[in-house]
Amino acid sequence: MSPHDTVFEKADFPKCETCHSNHLIMKPELHWVGTTDSSLCINCHDANDGTAGFRTAEQIYNSLSDLYAAHGKAAAKVDEAEYKGMMITDLRFQLREVKQSLIKARTVVHAFNAARIIEVVEPGLLEAAKVYEAAVQEVDEYYFRRKGLGVATLIITILAIALYLKIRSIEK
Repeated sequence: MSPHDTVFEKADFPKCETCHSNHLIMKPELHWVGTTDSSLCINCHDANDGTAGFRTAEQIYNSLSDLYAAHGKAAAKVDEAEYKGMMITDLRFQLREVKQSLIKARTVVHAFNAARIIEVVEPGLLEAAKVYEAAVQEVDEYYFRRKGLGVATLIITILAIALYLKIRSIEK
């Protein structure tokens, strides 16, 4: 489904190896796609080449970058909630759904269609936002409990002192 299929065939370029290399196959990185100096897209495309390739690469990069950032932000907040001792099992499970969106988006990249990438990325962004908000609530709950524990400890201490003083006054 890639627009590169026929172009690579006409130019006699190897299809997968053109971007992924032949012998040193490396795990794909976000910076491979896009319009930065480290992207592979600029090897064949520039802003004035008469194709939509450059703009599409930029849109794809921005969509993927947004999803990576949303996943990282949500994961960091879930880690914070876990560090504070909150129950985050469900959040970890939901975070896997965001990771699945990342995996799916990295696969759909091969179609080089920004609209298809957005279709895959949007649900992941929504899920990441939900996970982040739920993790924020867990962290807030932690601080609420800490304040409640402090107030309860203060009340118990005051009652214990009052009881002690009452017992001493009765003994006299």
